[in-house]
Amino acid sequence: MASTRPIRLDAWGISWEEYKELCYFCLQYEAKKRDADALLTLRLSTPTPETYRKAGKEYGAFMPRGGGKITDPVAATAARRDRLLRDVRMIEQAAQVAAGDLAGVMLHAVTRRGGVQAVLARERPPIGERQFYAMRRKFFWVLREMRNGEWE
Repeated sequence: MASTRPIRLDAWGISWEEYKELCYFCLQYEAKKRDADALLTLRLSTPTPETYRKAGKEYGAFMPRGGGKITDPVAATAARRDRLLRDVRMIEQAAQVAAGDLAGVMLHAVTRRGGVQAVLARERPPIGERQFYAMRRKFFWVLREMRNGEWE
């Protein structure tokens, strides 16, 4: 496995721990896409909804075992798929903002193990290594801003 060059993000206000968190968030990109697609085609085998009355109204709901709050597995699955797709879009949008036309190369560099050197050797982008590392630093800064809700 290729070694990865340490990244210096002090000037961007990103700590080493936060950088590693963003790296691992990006490494989940393919799994998140795959899981979101699987949830789209997932057919839930759920029990027949139980009907209950409260305050004169009749409700149909899926009652969890052991009591507790009412849950709807279809809504829970839709919410999970929405969260996964939001994360995928966030990574893709950060790559687009940071790298522009080279967003695909940036996605390969940050969402797969193996390091930037391997991506640069395989993809051969029309920029130098230093410029690519600068774009990568910008990518992590943009992604952090998006995750923190500070991106406009």
